[in-house]
Amino acid sequence: MVRRLKGLFVLLILLLLGLSWLYFLPRTGASATPVAVNESGGYTLLFCQQEDCRQPLLAAINASTDVKCAFYDLTDPATVALLKEKRADVLVYGANYDGYGTPINATAGGLMHDKICVLDNRTVITGSTNPTVNCYEKNDNNLLIIDGAALAQDYLVDIQGIKDGAQQATPYPLIDHTAANVTFRIETYFCPADNCEEHLLDALGAANSTIDFMTFSFTSDPIGKELVNLSAHGVAVRGVFERREESQYSEYARLKDAGLDVRLDGNSATMHHKVFIIDDETVAFGSYNPTASGNTKNDENLLIVHDKAIAEAFEQEFRRVYADASP
Repeated sequence: MVRRLKGLFVLLILLLLGLSWLYFLPRTGASATPVAVNESGGYTLLFCQQEDCRQPLLAAINASTDVKCAFYDLTDPATVALLKEKRADVLVYGANYDGYGTPINATAGGLMHDKICVLDNRTVITGSTNPTVNCYEKNDNNLLIIDGAALAQDYLVDIQGIKDGAQQATPYPLIDHTAANVTFRIETYFCPADNCEEHLLDALGAANSTIDFMTFSFTSDPIGKELVNLSAHGVAVRGVFERREESQYSEYARLKDAGLDVRLDGNSATMHHKVFIIDDETVAFGSYNPTASGNTKNDENLLIVHDKAIAEAFEQEFRRVYADASP
């Protein structure tokens, strides 16, 4: 009897060893089964024309010991000085390199267009804000500072992928972010590996009643066509385009001609948001502009956040930008 039990035990161990290799299979963002992760922590969401984005960002960096960042543009003196003091590991798009960090270009002939940091392996800074004087003080921008180890791991994989020259897909495309008084879901995607356009189209296609958007550059035909289609099926679509980016390639004319409520921004500097607000409960934002290059060439990040409070904060910013815009 003892011999039989020992044999069964050995067989069980061999079976477990045989299956353990499954755990180590590489995961990629677009094809992986979403992994739900419970997080603990909070967030700060800022809009730079309404609030001071510089000081909260500097305070978060100053409170950290391990700082890793990837910036399209880095020229704000106070930010540069603090990053130097912290001996931060910083990647900067080569064409904008100004003396600190590692100059780097994206793969596939695009831009390294991120505006991200990971602090102490558990806090993420993201959004549309480059650490420049204009982005802090003149441009319409958003900045999210959010705690969560699994989310931070996504961004660390992406930063390392940029550094290695092989842009990585996110290992956790769906995160449940739970904190004191904060419960919401986040999807994280990194272009070009994750096909941000496809995931944005999925989010837009789920709209039931409203879509409001603010875009710096918007030339994606598939997204433009989807908005026209959704409008024809009863979804109320409103949008603001950055005035300087209106051209023959912009989706502005397509949407305007289809009768959608779209406007050109009124900021004398730059309306730099890349934001879609869906049904007042889901927000897609990050560094990703809805363009072909943004989807297939540039290093970008896109968050799709399912939370009414965050959606309402973005909606208030949309109403401000929309009110200042003109047809």
